[in-house]
Amino acid sequence: KYFNEENYLTWIACNVLLGNEDTIAHNFILYNPVNSLTWYMLPWDYDGTFKFGKHHSSFLAPTPLMGIQRLSGVLLHRRYFMQPGNIDKLTAKIDELLETSFTEDQVNSLLDKYRPVLNDTMSKYPDVMLLEMSPSELNKYLNQFYNQILVNYDNYISALKYPMPMFVSEPERREDGSVHFTWETSYSYSGDFIKYNITLARDYKMKNMIFTQKGLINNYYDYTGKLPSGTYYLKVTAVDSNGNEQYSLDSYTSPVDGFVFGVREVVID
Repeated sequence: KYFNEENYLTWIACNVLLGNEDTIAHNFILYNPVNSLTWYMLPWDYDGTFKFGKHHSSFLAPTPLMGIQRLSGVLLHRRYFMQPGNIDKLTAKIDELLETSFTEDQVNSLLDKYRPVLNDTMSKYPDVMLLEMSPSELNKYLNQFYNQILVNYDNYISALKYPMPMFVSEPERREDGSVHFTWETSYSYSGDFIKYNITLARDYKMKNMIFTQKGLINNYYDYTGKLPSGTYYLKVTAVDSNGNEQYSLDSYTSPVDGFVFGVREVVID
């Protein structure tokens, strides 16, 4: 009702094709013209694009969370993708852009215009202080852009078979001493039945496990064992009837291993 669907689909399609990992809840502009009830999504800050190969982002998502999957953490996107036929609209828009704005000739033509500027500025201050690659690597890297766009498209298609990711809630200790774990319900874009797996551990690598339960039908679990107060690591996944397992939208940042997807650090009192 309050968004321009053509603009909305184009904005998401561009982010998918460019592999932009940084637009879940920021790095875009919401624009509402004067005397209008319609909102538009405007691109801003694309420094999260084209992070591939040895220059991939530390936030590079695993396959199940690629494409539109992480966007489902935003209520607007979640509601839109759950409506029948809307993912088909997005795929059609992506296909359209690949045939028009993102053709190999168009991509290479733009690169040819930017390449001399980059070659001239990368080795100069202050740019040289901010580089994530040496200037000698630039041309080889740019030559892979069109192929990476196709890879991003394939990742989008591959991720659609997985259930929608969800957020996990903070555990709650009940009066009887049990601990109540709950999480959002997942959703299958293809209509498959969803079950859940839950693991609680003392470490984020899930090696020192307290318990694990698989094949849960409900989006909650009550642990009745003795659970001392302290810091734990919680992992909940959604699994469809075809065995496709999806991470939660939670994450933990390890001082050693960096960004860990699908694991939440929790404190149980």
